[in-house]
Amino acid sequence: MIRSMDARHYRPRVILPRRIKADLVDGAIAVAILVGPLLVGQGLTGTLPDSVLRLFALGIPAGIGYSLFRDAVGRGTSWGKRALGLRLIRLEDGKPCTPGRVWARNVLDPIPVLSLVDFIWMCVDKHGQKLMDRKLRTQVVEASDEAMATVSSRPASSSPPREPSRGRRVGVILIYCVLSLLVVSSGARMIVSKSCLDADECSTRDDTIIGVVGIAWLALALGIAVTGWLGWLPGARARKPPGPNVEPGEGH
Repeated sequence: MIRSMDARHYRPRVILPRRIKADLVDGAIAVAILVGPLLVGQGLTGTLPDSVLRLFALGIPAGIGYSLFRDAVGRGTSWGKRALGLRLIRLEDGKPCTPGRVWARNVLDPIPVLSLVDFIWMCVDKHGQKLMDRKLRTQVVEASDEAMATVSSRPASSSPPREPSRGRRVGVILIYCVLSLLVVSSGARMIVSKSCLDADECSTRDDTIIGVVGIAWLALALGIAVTGWLGWLPGARARKPPGPNVEPGEGH
């Protein structure tokens, strides 16, 4: 019964090279999240105490976390797929997935053997589904196909807000992340003891504070990334298109 219901909402299969390119983009993003803070921390060695520099090591779990839960970022579709114009839809109604629906979609990726089996399955599946796609009843589709499937149900007078360019959103996200790191680091310096900052002689209390501050900044950076990509941050907000011009005397 579920299979027959899902079949009505399958979209054309995305060609394999585009799926691979999307995964490569996601991989590059994960590497940037993982390696970027480490490189910054290395460049600041000698100017900041080691206790503060340890905060930059949080890029490691952040990068791994993005690899695992990349499809739960934003509106249920990873940044790599969005960059390639792909979307993840749910098959029961053909609508875009929510983050809560696909948080476990990439859980097989860290296991090499299962990841290889998953990739081969995706290559031979007639709908391009992975194993978890079948479990979650989802499918990766072209964004244009998904838009054409939903445009008929949209009122003629409503227009989606115009999102800023991807480059602008990424730039604004990076600026906010850097500013938030400076603010959080300054706050940490006010709380951590002077001996920890000057001589790197940190107590258990200092280490706990630094760990809590680091986790707080990581959560803040993730929130900035999500809201920035959705066009909610000042400087890169989605703008509502102007309504149709109404000539004087019309509507009376």
